[in-house]
Amino acid sequence: MAEEAIPLQPFKEARSPRDKSPSLTPDWKPRNGLLQFIRHNQTIPIALCVGFLSASTAISFTWWLSGEKLQCPGWASDCSIPPQVKWLRDNIGTVQGLVTFVYATSLAAMAYAAHAWSEASIWPLLAQRPYSIEQIETFLSASRGSVPSTAVVFRHVANFDAALVIICTALITLIPLTAAPLVGFVFHQQIAPLQARSNYTGGGGTGRHFLQYNPPVSLLAPAVVRYASWAEPLAEEPMQDYRDWFVDRYKLADKGNLAACAVRLQKAVTCRGHQVDDVHEGKVSTRMHNRTFDDGQNPIPRGDKTVDLLMRPQLAVWADDCHLPSSSRARSRLVFASLNGTIENGITAYVKHDEIHSLEAVACDIDIELVDDILCIGDEGCREKHSINQTLTSLQDIYRKNSLNEIVLWMAMAPILVGVSVSGKQPMFYHWGMAPLPHLYTTTIGKGDHWTLEQLEHFINVSISAVVQELVVNQPAEHDVEIISLTTTTKLESDRVRLLILPVATMLIVMALLVSWSELLHRKYKIPLRRLASLSEFLKSCQTAYVAKKAAADSLQADRPSQLGKLKVMFGRWTGLDTDESLIAGLGNQVESFSSSRPSRHAASTSSQEVAT
Repeated sequence: MAEEAIPLQPFKEARSPRDKSPSLTPDWKPRNGLLQFIRHNQTIPIALCVGFLSASTAISFTWWLSGEKLQCPGWASDCSIPPQVKWLRDNIGTVQGLVTFVYATSLAAMAYAAHAWSEASIWPLLAQRPYSIEQIETFLSASRGSVPSTAVVFRHVANFDAALVIICTALITLIPLTAAPLVGFVFHQQIAPLQARSNYTGGGGTGRHFLQYNPPVSLLAPAVVRYASWAEPLAEEPMQDYRDWFVDRYKLADKGNLAACAVRLQKAVTCRGHQVDDVHEGKVSTRMHNRTFDDGQNPIPRGDKTVDLLMRPQLAVWADDCHLPSSSRARSRLVFASLNGTIENGITAYVKHDEIHSLEAVACDIDIELVDDILCIGDEGCREKHSINQTLTSLQDIYRKNSLNEIVLWMAMAPILVGVSVSGKQPMFYHWGMAPLPHLYTTTIGKGDHWTLEQLEHFINVSISAVVQELVVNQPAEHDVEIISLTTTTKLESDRVRLLILPVATMLIVMALLVSWSELLHRKYKIPLRRLASLSEFLKSCQTAYVAKKAAADSLQADRPSQLGKLKVMFGRWTGLDTDESLIAGLGNQVESFSSSRPSRHAASTSSQEVAT
């Protein structure tokens, strides 16, 4: 049975006899512009405004938060965090999620508005060349935000106009997908420099004179505890690179970088072989009784003529002599003796004892002088770069309460002061595994070890460090000094926040380009109406004889999927069936351009033949 043609009558204009306005003939048709399009699609400007305001809110909040410190050191006196910032810091994951939601929603809202122009651009594209229904569906799906369709639609690019519209559509689709990773990148907390003020207690010293008692007593118990904790190691020596400074390194360890005037220790350690004579029943002679100090009444010897050694196979230490060359300098001579063991460059002395048969010893001269200098923590070039206007310690402040060379002498005797006496004898030390420092000897278990000069010099330096740390906290100054140091804090980086502007600006630029190009195409091809490509608009444009005939034939096969996907159509003016050859706008296989006032005879005859078929 032959298919029955379905005639389509064009819309006839109803006019009043008194109406003198121009007739809506093919020679003259008003075109509805952008304002009319926006008036009939009010969700587009609303979505654009809401998206822009939401994006501005998210960016402004993040910018404000990036200017706030998220951490303050507990010692800083001029650093504080407002309560609201503390809450945001403690809930930074939730805050990041909310900002991501608002920012992504804003981009999606602006993308919705931009996609509307992409969808409306299909009509001038259809006026240029035919596209199949399937290709039109893919384009519309892409113009509404489908990522897979966006990738597929590039296969149907036919000319520059279509390529530009599709590229803009792809950008509009992909830009909102950058919201989550971009906000995550912005909210990644960075380490930032922070200049902070804090209080520091100066002073330091001791009011006592060094004496080598026999039996010895614990004179600086805190120094013993510190050294033992470093040797175990139960704790780490703070700021090891700055152990030659007369400052409280425990307080400065967490205060970052600073430059200040402070007292420095100029040290020189020289070790050589030493002959120990007359080791009789554990007693050895010293020269300490020849060195005296004046207590204001009588000269008092620095120590006894002999000292007692604990006859165990370990390392013994005692003071043999001392000098005070100047008011800020002291020099000691300490003897290190390895019983039943060896020492690098040591001189052997034979001992008559049931357990100890030999003794090797070296004598180390420890020369220390205190000088005023500039302490640079974190920036060794601060002496040349900055004018130092803050002081931690000074020789003048220490000298007001102490005799400087007496303080230095305590430092020069440090290896003795960090040891402990067993049975009233001189301190002893022993090796423990691979530990770099000698351990304090307190038991009778052990054996003779080999000691190198490098080990002894390291022992001397660390023991001086422990004693200096104790002397620094003694006799503190009456008033604290305020110091400025450069430390770090955590915060959001402001430069990264600027990246949040990039997707918004790109979205607006692409949208402006798409609107301009779509308007240019509508004017170029004289499309009479700006409109979306909704179902109702397509139904309106499908009311032509050609499309109606194809759809009617396809509808007869209700038990099979539609076969109209391969149908190619264009958009333009279609010749009607009435005698005055009125035109309607719609989809067909052969249509007239809107740029001409009337259709050609070929198109009219072809259309008439198709309708009559």
